[in-house]
Amino acid sequence: MSKRLSVTLTDEEEAILDVFADSDSAEHRALRAWAERRGTRMDATMAEARFLRLLLQAGASSLREEVLQEGYAALAESMTSVDREESAAMRRRYADRTDQHMSA
Repeated sequence: MSKRLSVTLTDEEEAILDVFADSDSAEHRALRAWAERRGTRMDATMAEARFLRLLLQAGASSLREEVLQEGYAALAESMTSVDREESAAMRRRYADRTDQHMSA
């Protein structure tokens, strides 16, 4: 399903787009590399709408990554000392079993 939107950009937003559209900018190179890692090729003939969709996808991906990192940090913070002790004990038992199998 597609949805066509009309968006009015502020001067500041246009300036941001100009930076990402400038093939000599670091921002453009970063966006191009991001796109290529996902199988999309950027070139000078890319339609403006496609460019905007690509930039939207990159921004959304970046924010999802940030949310995941925050979630992982919260999970790590929520581990109690008992949880940490249990994890350490499980690692020790695993290491002991591995050592026994390797010496046999």
